Amino acid sequence: MSAQRREILVFSKYFGYNVGGAERSMVEMLREEEKKGRSVRVVRCERLHTYAAHCRVMQLPDSWSLEPFELPWDMVRFRYLAYALNRKAIARHFAQRAAESELYAYGHYAPAAILAYPGPSVYIVRDEYGVGWDENYDTGWRKLWRAGYQAIETPWRSSWRRDLRAAVRKSRLIANSRFMAAELRKIAPDAQVEVVYPMVDCAAIRREYEQVPQGAVDTRGVIMVGNTILKGTDVFLRVAASLPAETFYVFDRAFEEPVRRGNVVFMPWQMSIGAMYAFAKIVLMPSRWAEAFGRVVVEAQCLGIPVVASARGGIPEAMHDPENLVYELENIDEWRAKLKKFL
Repeated sequence: MSAQRREILVFSKYFGYNVGGAERSMVEMLREEEKKGRSVRVVRCERLHTYAAHCRVMQLPDSWSLEPFELPWDMVRFRYLAYALNRKAIARHFAQRAAESELYAYGHYAPAAILAYPGPSVYIVRDEYGVGWDENYDTGWRKLWRAGYQAIETPWRSSWRRDLRAAVRKSRLIANSRFMAAELRKIAPDAQVEVVYPMVDCAAIRREYEQVPQGAVDTRGVIMVGNTILKGTDVFLRVAASLPAETFYVFDRAFEEPVRRGNVVFMPWQMSIGAMYAFAKIVLMPSRWAEAFGRVVVEAQCLGIPVVASARGGIPEAMHDPENLVYELENIDEWRAKLKKFL
């Protein structure tokens, strides 16, 4: 068990960039630690272009120190190969540091930092990848392609998992749901795992939501955050096809401007979370993978917007109304019936 130090040193590939809920949750967790008298130093990866991160730099608190670091390789594909290529640079950066801080690390590169750092560390799990899962959720020919892709990565994935197990044994452990805590204990059965649910600043989201000008949104509809098989985009599109009179919105980093396809509009990622929810009558979350918690559920509930979501992973822990959970992911009639209660 690591000892708590006054300064927190935080590291993850995308920390400091507004590319997902994990980054927002970490900012809020660290703000709470700062209120307890702790200082924060951020090791931020510079010159990132994946997910257009360089266009989405977060405004971090002025009281936090910023320490730039550059990854030799910036890749989304072949994530385990990328880990192998970046491992030495990450290890070198953290090995040469004094041990006066407590390292908070999460994400794919966390094991390399934790194993090299001479001081105490905290490993924070924010998704199923963080406990070593690498499931193939694709269907049809994509499933075969994915299986081949995973086979190529086998040696690098095995090496990463060895590092993960060693990092877990070395660190204090924090999970963002009871579901994730149970998965962590499968790696380290005797470890104590603290559950800290993602902190959501409801007041800030409401302010952003209320600042959206009247008339800025022509038609509100059913929204989804993310556009991947993991998030269940295929289910979302089938639900949209079954309700042609309604407008459906998908918010994703892949789009620079709105693209309409039938009754579905693919929208750019929003720096203002409240602005995204201004499009929503209902939020749909048809996740295929085991969502660690479901921050989107909490954000929508802050605004009184109903959520219909799959009963995967930690999502049930986030939902106020279990009646809005869908247990049969592929059952479009069930999704449609639950949506129609609110439409």
